[in-house]
Amino acid sequence: YNVAIKCATITPDEDRVREFKLKQMWKSPNGTIRNILN
Repeated sequence: YNVAIKCATITPDEDRVREFKLKQMWKSPNGTIRNILN
């Protein structure tokens, strides 16, 4: 999870953020996703 979060924050591309979002939705609840993005 840490590596994915770092990659997402380093390269905030909309496409990658969406892919990261979709992948995390299957592994993590919506609450954690919102906390990571915010």
